[in-house]
Amino acid sequence: MINFLISKTLDIFLNLGYAGLFISALGVFPTEILIATLGAHQDYSIWKIAAVVAIGEVLGSYPLFFIGYALTGKKVYKWIEKNGKLLKIDKENFDNSKDKIRKKSYWYIFLTRFVPWIRLVASLAGGFLRVNFFWYSLSVFAGVYIYTLIIAYFGFKAGGNLNVIRKYISI
Repeated sequence: MINFLISKTLDIFLNLGYAGLFISALGVFPTEILIATLGAHQDYSIWKIAAVVAIGEVLGSYPLFFIGYALTGKKVYKWIEKNGKLLKIDKENFDNSKDKIRKKSYWYIFLTRFVPWIRLVASLAGGFLRVNFFWYSLSVFAGVYIYTLIIAYFGFKAGGNLNVIRKYISI
């Protein structure tokens, strides 16, 4: 049943082409499957695929960025006081880590775009650390663009055989 739903959802997004890819990149559906499939299709440019996904993921990351921005130090410190012992975190460790991350925040944000679930945490952290919004957006865009190019290229190298890609996706 789940396999059927995923397959039908994939077909809907594929039929929408670039628009489906953009909507998926907003966080609606895993984009990697679509990227590889469209990258294999002769009618789509891997450069345009990368641009569409990057723009969609930048826009899709903003809600988490603003949630992180809304978190104040007081709320986080209160949570650390209550739950920090379980995770072996105290205020001092948290502040030291926060300062280290802030110094290289744009590199972390860029690199986390290559790791699917970690990017969510990076968006929250970017907002919480109040990194520059323009540089945050640029870091997300650059990381996603390169990540997408790699996946689209592998799809392209599949020889444009959509049936082969669908076969492996269904596995």
